Amino acid sequence: MGDIQEVKCSVDGLVRGMHVCRLDRPWIETPFMLAGFTITSDEEIELLKKYCQHVYLDVEIGIAPEPEHWVSKTNRLPLITVEEEQPPARRGQPADKERSRQNRYDQYRQRDYETQTSFTEELDTARIVHKQLHNQTERLLADLQSGHKLDFDALRDNVYDTVESIIRNPSALMLLVQLEKSDRYSYSHALGTSVWCAEFGRHLGLEKSEIQELALGGLLLDVGKTKLPQDLFTKTDFNGKDRELIRTHVARSLDILVETGN
Repeated sequence: MGDIQEVKCSVDGLVRGMHVCRLDRPWIETPFMLAGFTITSDEEIELLKKYCQHVYLDVEIGIAPEPEHWVSKTNRLPLITVEEEQPPARRGQPADKERSRQNRYDQYRQRDYETQTSFTEELDTARIVHKQLHNQTERLLADLQSGHKLDFDALRDNVYDTVESIIRNPSALMLLVQLEKSDRYSYSHALGTSVWCAEFGRHLGLEKSEIQELALGGLLLDVGKTKLPQDLFTKTDFNGKDRELIRTHVARSLDILVETGN
């Protein structure tokens, strides 16, 4: 038997205190953290019901579900272990590889971030932070398209506020970004990339200063596109010249950053 015990549970049976270790869909398709989490609020349960039909619970860490909510054809507790998932002839080798990967991951991990606020508590702050970054990103793109210099210091302050919210509880801001509706692909892509970079840095256990750099990098990833003809990005059929021109946006992004002195 392995150390990890998972129970496949219907979302109708979720209660606070359960530890969700896997979903029935990729984490990136939901507003939840990339790693597992312990349910602490009714709001988190409602979000899980919105995005999933069932989840996998670690019953060694959290509360086990009532039997009527187990998802199992045999109506028995569907415990899954690391070794039991592998064919007998190969048992051990995949587990050894997984342990090796985990050891390398732990070697580079610098710290663990605990959720400091509930989803509800963080949501109000996240709305303010999201609005500030929303406005700043729109100004950034408009200024660059008008030939103005990038205001790096103002942008950095807003991104740092974003990182603080994500460190406290990433679910709130990530949900707001996913709910954002915008016809401007460059804007929504920049904002979303910044938030996902910060969340992934938190997940990796990087230091706050490194997470801040990741978030800034994500937001400024494609700023060079503001120096290209905007009708280029509305085309549905690109020729060779168009593709070569679009590829120059990377160098143009670097030029914009060099001009800021940062």
